[in-house]
Amino acid sequence: MSPYEQTLLELLRMITKTNEAHTILFQKLNDRIDLLEKRVSELQSAGGPCYRCGRTGHWASTCYAAKDVYGNDLESDESGYDSR
Repeated sequence: MSPYEQTLLELLRMITKTNEAHTILFQKLNDRIDLLEKRVSELQSAGGPCYRCGRTGHWASTCYAAKDVYGNDLESDESGYDSR
């Protein structure tokens, strides 16, 4: 095998190891994201009502309700958040 071919083979091995490491890293990151999303969901369902509309199951930062629990209209800006 020529020195050129040996260099290419070594580079290929390095790239393969790097790709394997990235795959493991991304899997760990995805697992962590899944865990955090589960925890957020648990907190939302266990927490009190939304400060914006008064309903449970979400937070004010993700509230897009047009009316509160009493039927009153909620003002909102273009993003859907309370502008009061």
